[in-house]
Amino acid sequence: MRITLTAAAAAVASLALPAAASAKITLPSTAKVGAPLTITGTHLKPSSYSIVLAATNTSGSVCGTQLGRKQSVAAGGSLTSHVKIPSRLPCYQGPRGGGKHRGSEPTAPGRYFLFFGHRTGRFSFSGTRDASGKAKVLRIAG
Repeated sequence: MRITLTAAAAAVASLALPAAASAKITLPSTAKVGAPLTITGTHLKPSSYSIVLAATNTSGSVCGTQLGRKQSVAAGGSLTSHVKIPSRLPCYQGPRGGGKHRGSEPTAPGRYFLFFGHRTGRFSFSGTRDASGKAKVLRIAG
């Protein structure tokens, strides 16, 4: 009996292969200044990961900082970071906060952005093709 390429391809296609797991990233939606946060990521792409808290102030500056240390992860790896919301955030003028340092402001109650991913600049991250990533609005309560 002769097996053709088409028949072999159909036989392989009919096998039940496990689907590749996609990244699962858990970010909190509320926090308080000084309170601990836990951020977890599983099934991550290989990269170095950072967590950044940022907001735009009324003068148009971007205020924010990296929370915790950058962590490297192997393919399919996971990480858990325990970080705290700082009482003050440094502010920068310019596109994506790439300009001059403009002092700092207190971390007041309100809406902030929490980013998790491979950081390529002060407030820029690579796309999900290069690394797993997620952004979420974080409400800081008084």
